Amino acid sequence: MESKVDAKATSSTSQIEAISGKDVPSDDHIVRYVGPSMIRENGTVIGNGFCLRKDRKEETGVSVNWLEAFDGDKLYQIANVSKAIRKNLTVNKNGRLAELNVGEVRQKVHEELVAMKMVELLTVRIVHRPRDARKGRAADHSHAEITGLPKGGTPEATLIGDIIAECVRDFHRT
Repeated sequence: MESKVDAKATSSTSQIEAISGKDVPSDDHIVRYVGPSMIRENGTVIGNGFCLRKDRKEETGVSVNWLEAFDGDKLYQIANVSKAIRKNLTVNKNGRLAELNVGEVRQKVHEELVAMKMVELLTVRIVHRPRDARKGRAADHSHAEITGLPKGGTPEATLIGDIIAECVRDFHRT
């Protein structure tokens, strides 16, 4: 089965460029690989897994993968995303793919920040950013990023990371 993005890519490279940077639809889902050290004993994810790293000033977002970039059922989508991740990351057998609903993340971040009167931080987006093959990395058309995050290592980054981590709804093996 061909991915939605792959089908578009066969038509024209410019179509890939046209959809790159677009917001992932609210009804769709993303996953983030979390290593075993990022999963608490109670099964929840540590919010730092959704923060920019303070030692990487060039980072513009937290990498995630868009499940619905692949046609098919959830198992097919997870299998294809997992394959793409394993081509680009060294994964631990005890690590997991943390699944989140895009709309829920947007809504929860918005509600929490408005309630805390921190509306200046309402810049978080989930953006489709497919990666081309380069510098030892395989192409990944399901790649997306959580952007608009505060600088890593700050209390604001921790706060938003924790809010996003609360939205994790499921875990999948890689």
